[in-house]
Amino acid sequence: MKSIRTRLIWAFSLLMLFASLAAMLLTFLTARGEVDGFLDLELQQAAQSFETLSLSGIQNAPNTSGRLILQITDPKSGESKISHKIEPFALPPSTGFYDVTHPTGDWRIYALYGEDRVIVAAQPKSERMRLAFVSALNILQPLTLLLPFLIIGVFLIIGHGLSPLRKVSLAVKNRSATSLEPLSSENLPEELTDLVGSLNELLYRLGQSLDSQRRFASDAAHELRTPLAALKLQSQLLARAKTPEERQKLLSRLESGIDRASHLVAQLLTIARLDPQRAKVPFKAVDLLALSRRVADDLEPLAASKSIAIDVKGESVSVDGIEEALSQLIYNLTDNAVRYTQEGGKIVISVNRDADQKPFLRVEDNGPGIAPEDRDRIFDRFYRALGTQTEGNGLGLAIVAGIAQMHQAEIAVGEGLEGKGAGFTVRF
Repeated sequence: MKSIRTRLIWAFSLLMLFASLAAMLLTFLTARGEVDGFLDLELQQAAQSFETLSLSGIQNAPNTSGRLILQITDPKSGESKISHKIEPFALPPSTGFYDVTHPTGDWRIYALYGEDRVIVAAQPKSERMRLAFVSALNILQPLTLLLPFLIIGVFLIIGHGLSPLRKVSLAVKNRSATSLEPLSSENLPEELTDLVGSLNELLYRLGQSLDSQRRFASDAAHELRTPLAALKLQSQLLARAKTPEERQKLLSRLESGIDRASHLVAQLLTIARLDPQRAKVPFKAVDLLALSRRVADDLEPLAASKSIAIDVKGESVSVDGIEEALSQLIYNLTDNAVRYTQEGGKIVISVNRDADQKPFLRVEDNGPGIAPEDRDRIFDRFYRALGTQTEGNGLGLAIVAGIAQMHQAEIAVGEGLEGKGAGFTVRF
């Protein structure tokens, strides 16, 4: 692709070329009008100067080498005397200027009717055209000589005008892959200030994203280290078991540890897929009520093991989103409620529209609830409130927050059923 400099130089050069051509045409037309006016006056004066001259006196007319021809005609006898050896001109009907066609070409004539003669002063139009062209050329010659210098000036001016862009380009090019400091916008033109501001915003968001990924990788490595160490220890104990009963007990613990590690890895993969999923999977209409019922059915065995009832109520409400992701959001909220609610508890999933007709999803329980000081941090990755006895890795609600952000939804935490427990409301 051609550079901006080349495009601008070509554009300005063509503009100047067309402007010069237009100036030439205008100058030529103006010069032609002035030449026509001057030569018409010359024709008229020449005719008037021979108004009293005898017919034979025209032979003494000055030699104008074809630029001006005089003809005197006796209207009674039809005899004509002409200053040059060409065929006489036909007489026009009255005094005045005429454009006529003669066997020798196109002519401009002035006819003057006197008492006993008709005087015709004639001039070839080609001569007028030549004089107009020469006059226009004399006027335009300085401009023609100046045109190359104007092009060079445009080249230098454009180069100077684009130097700030080259400065920004070099500043970006000379940076390392890890250098995300904002670009300086000092002494930059307004157009580039906006561009640099946008680049700095991008660098800031990229830095935030990289910092988040680094923290996530560090936290994930830390979280995986504990279950993997436990699995290694349990496998070593299993290898040393002496009785079938001891071996079976250790094997059960090993399987539980593998399940926890697998669950952690699955949640880590879910978080890693959130941004790519938003970019690649198109949104479509999703029925939140039907989706909530399917999730409740999936969690019914886990809830039944604790004698917890899951109730789904509300009306059918559709939102644009990714069905798999929204299913994960409802599942994590409901699974979280099942894990933290005591035996014999209750969970309600509500789907409806608020007063502004905006869809919302609410998951409430009558469990122990969430302390107000923990509500601002429960969506952080790997965060677990102090005193939590339930098994978990602190990723479930982080996944919920990521999915809500993906769908431009707001999530709030409050009281649950009957003024106790926890209640999560997602507004779309």
